[in-house]
Amino acid sequence: MQKFIRLLPWLLLICLATLLLAGTIHKALTASFTHDESFTYNHYVTAPLADIFSYKLVSPNNHLLNTLLMKTGAHFFGPSEIVLRFPNILAYLGFMLFTLLILKRQNPWLILPLFALLNCNPYLLDFFALARGNGMSYCFLMGSIFFFITWTGSGKLVHYAWSVVFVFLGVLSHFTMIYYILSLFILVNLWPLLQRHFNRGSSDMTVRHFIRINSISAVCIAMLVIIMTAPVLKLLRAGQLFYGGDRGFWKDTVGSLVETFFYGMKYGQFLSVPVQILVLAVTASVAGVVIWIILKRDPALFSANRVLFIVFFLLIITIMINVSQFYLVGTRLMIRRYGLLFVPLFMLCSSFLFVFLLRLERFKVSFLIIAYCLAFAVASHTFSAFSAKTYLDWEYEKDTRNVTTILEKDVLSQHLVRPVTLGITWLFEPTVNFYRQTRKLGWLQEVNRDGPSNTADYYYILREDMARVPLRGHIPVILFDDGKVMLVRVIPR
Repeated sequence: MQKFIRLLPWLLLICLATLLLAGTIHKALTASFTHDESFTYNHYVTAPLADIFSYKLVSPNNHLLNTLLMKTGAHFFGPSEIVLRFPNILAYLGFMLFTLLILKRQNPWLILPLFALLNCNPYLLDFFALARGNGMSYCFLMGSIFFFITWTGSGKLVHYAWSVVFVFLGVLSHFTMIYYILSLFILVNLWPLLQRHFNRGSSDMTVRHFIRINSISAVCIAMLVIIMTAPVLKLLRAGQLFYGGDRGFWKDTVGSLVETFFYGMKYGQFLSVPVQILVLAVTASVAGVVIWIILKRDPALFSANRVLFIVFFLLIITIMINVSQFYLVGTRLMIRRYGLLFVPLFMLCSSFLFVFLLRLERFKVSFLIIAYCLAFAVASHTFSAFSAKTYLDWEYEKDTRNVTTILEKDVLSQHLVRPVTLGITWLFEPTVNFYRQTRKLGWLQEVNRDGPSNTADYYYILREDMARVPLRGHIPVILFDDGKVMLVRVIPR
């Protein structure tokens, strides 16, 4: 019986991880390709390597590492949705693995709720079922944090080198990770100062080791400058880095991340403010604990809460860099998927706040109950919000794959032999052309972004664009209508 009780949290954790991974795989298999995924495939995956690296077509949709892996997968296995999304499914396995490695020293009964807190977010999970660089960047983020934590414990240069390798790959996956890599390089230089503070003037780091550490950072920076300078300059000149907030970090970044966490569920409108208050309370509590430990100058206490210090400083420094850029040079604040890297960092802070609180024997049971209640709440929300068809940021695209199938069947039933024209709302252009190319729909002419105002045989449009369809002398036959999008065939009167 005791053996079963020891194994029970691990069995529950395996069940939760299996459900989350199965849901991610199922979504990657069944959901329609989206606008941004299709744009990447149409314009980059099919392009020569030189054009990919040089950003010949200037667009932030070229997430370098993701594009290269999509290109490799399509070359060997064909351009199916699951093949193109497979690198991010693997990234989710890596994300879960590094989550467990970071938590491994804790009691299994505590690991279970903390694992749930770190993994149960429907918006975050979207990006592990998409052919985008975001999901991979979060895997590399967790890997980098794990190896940095390991380095602060072992002092071995190889562990810091691996931390830098992971974050280097993270930046190549998604350029927003540049904020984290700057935070990492700042923290690695602050760490000896923290050690000196707690060890009364002494530090484990020698000058030679300090130089080697910064040499690794310098090599990484040099490689990123070589790879990224030309693409970033092109993006800036083309005005492509325009997405973001301009009202303030709390309203834009925190507000959008809380909003996307609720994933359009109706109860989100009632719980949004309480959750934002909870975020503020947790952040203030972690800051208070860190300041209290600094003032106490207890080496044992610092050592016991080393991970809390690391994740808190990484979070705060990353925020400060983004906010400083906003006020000093006008760079927009990161919001929604661009600010999603803050979520794992914040949840790590929350997790190790619980680790700290559970060392308070008097309140241990109470805080463990709170941890389980929060874990149950976020897990229940995640499974309730799960959709095998919809991605929150591309909800309009959920029926495009199905619509192309309906269109193909109707064209065959009409025995049309001439090239068929399809008028569209511009948002659907990349994905319709993606399915035209990958399904080899030679009877369909390539669609463009001119909108539905030109005469065509069929129209795939947002419902609000129906008034723009030129119906003079024609009768519309609705083939598909879900209340938001429509597929219409027009025939002469």
